[in-house]
Amino acid sequence: MKKEAEVLLINPPFAEPRPYISIPTLVSYLESRGIRTAAYDLNCEFFYRFLTRERIRRGIEYVSERFLELNGRDELAFREMLEYTVCCDLLRDMEEHLGKLTLALLPFSDFQILRSLELESLLSGLTTAPYFPELLISKPQFTYASPYFEYSTADIAESTGHESFYSALLREIIAEILDEYEPRVAGISIVLTEQVVPAFLAARIIKELKPDLHVTVGGPFVSTYLKDLKNTVLFDYVDSLVFDEGELPLEQLARELAGTKPDLGRVQNLAYLKNGSLVSTPPAETLPAEASPPPDYRALPLDRYLVSERNAEMLFRLSKGCSWHRCTFCRTDIAMCREYRQAPHSFVYESLLEVIRDTGCGRFRFTSEDSDPLLLEHISKRLLEDGISIKWRCHARVDARFTRERGELYRKAGCTSLYLGVESFSDRILRMMNKGITCGLIDRVLTELGGGVPVRLYMMVGFPGETEEEALAGYGKVRSLLEQGLIGDYKYSIFEMQSGSEVGEHPERFGLSDLSRYPRSDLPSEILEFESRGMPRERALMLAAEFEKNRREWDPQLDRVCERYEETVEHVTVKGDPVEVRFNVKEILERMAHSTGLYFLPRIGEWIRYGEQHITPVRAARRASQPLSTV
Repeated sequence: MKKEAEVLLINPPFAEPRPYISIPTLVSYLESRGIRTAAYDLNCEFFYRFLTRERIRRGIEYVSERFLELNGRDELAFREMLEYTVCCDLLRDMEEHLGKLTLALLPFSDFQILRSLELESLLSGLTTAPYFPELLISKPQFTYASPYFEYSTADIAESTGHESFYSALLREIIAEILDEYEPRVAGISIVLTEQVVPAFLAARIIKELKPDLHVTVGGPFVSTYLKDLKNTVLFDYVDSLVFDEGELPLEQLARELAGTKPDLGRVQNLAYLKNGSLVSTPPAETLPAEASPPPDYRALPLDRYLVSERNAEMLFRLSKGCSWHRCTFCRTDIAMCREYRQAPHSFVYESLLEVIRDTGCGRFRFTSEDSDPLLLEHISKRLLEDGISIKWRCHARVDARFTRERGELYRKAGCTSLYLGVESFSDRILRMMNKGITCGLIDRVLTELGGGVPVRLYMMVGFPGETEEEALAGYGKVRSLLEQGLIGDYKYSIFEMQSGSEVGEHPERFGLSDLSRYPRSDLPSEILEFESRGMPRERALMLAAEFEKNRREWDPQLDRVCERYEETVEHVTVKGDPVEVRFNVKEILERMAHSTGLYFLPRIGEWIRYGEQHITPVRAARRASQPLSTV
């Protein structure tokens, strides 16, 4: 007998292998409104079934043989350069974690042992390496490298007919889900760009198996990039798109489809096809923050996630939207940003307690854009009063209400990191960003906190008009703060020109010209290149990468990817034997980064197409330390 569920919510691959908050939040809301709702984490289930000993062994064999094949050549084209660096990285990881990898391959090893080994990065890379250029990597961050471009509706549509490393497994899992449930609505939530291609494949599979089942897709990606959709090809695989917050539209959609004469026009914040034309309904009303019960993580299989219990971290939202929503580089036009709401302090704390009780988790990340210092104070005091011991971290604006006493209180209550969005140490740039803060305020807040709570700064390089001198002076300030012990870490990013931001909508106001997007992009993706009155884009990219490399001097736990961008690899171990690396990996990476303006692996299909056209092959050096010669 099928399980009852009017709505089935699905989290598609590929996000990090850990629970995400969106679907548990929707489950709790819909259930509170009397709508029977089930959740299925396709991302979690994929890893659970895909990471088998057989695939791990196959991946080890492939990486070893492919490296030897490429290493034996006298010349590598761009695509081969990229695969060569991937193979080198995996071989070095295998050597570094040989003991754990051996344990993972023992006959008695099961998924729970894999969780405890904490090898998700290595195992994901090994098991998908045979499918290059389609693969999963985790450095510098978790990424699904797809040959298709997520900001092209034509690419998305084409990808649904492509047999990938996960296609057959998704069909198998989805068939089981639909055999278990018979919902009226299947809702797919797309949070990350890495989920776009597999999400629409999942939608296509559902429609093929159950043509009458209404498939809707929502989430931050849909609200940000599909709101002004012109091409209707994606509606070959879905029946509707939900924009902004999904609670009310999903409730209305479920009730409408339960009626005898459903009319999608009565569902708010929905896009669908009517007589071949695209129809968008009026926006939904904004629900108060306390309208949603705590996220129901019990709807997810917490014992089947790849992340180990020691590293498990639950997401919890203190508020919705951003209280400032004025930064010129941010997408302030979308409702998820501009509509700020915070529930009463006591409601937030009781909701947190419920999630702690339901999950038994002791680590939390508060996902709000700008945590209120007074709310953090309330939560900290209540945790200490109730004798509840958890570890937590959060993001916040630079705020004069952050005092030494409050910082010490947060730390005593379990705060491990207070992330502050500073972006720049130039008052001129801060005014152009419309951050609403000054260098004087930043100094006062950091001095007041005095290292009483671990503070980490978010910094930015390359904002329009920023000079190299300003960027270097800002970095010098960051280093000084580290030396004084006023901050514990920082994170530099390159400025990205986003559609929906003031800079993106009015580039001329910021002195920007010669804008260009990724080729084939018909969705409002980030601007790839532009001319600025400040330092050249290429120089900003190089500074951001350099500042990030230097982080490891202060944070020994930082991922070793930074080191690997600097050191020269001369030997790797292949099948137990040392093998000389004939190509200089460091220089290959530098060449690819310099030529494409990209320092970390982006959408791989776009990168390969660009590289094959613009980057000359490399010849092998007699030793890895010798310079590369070009053709």
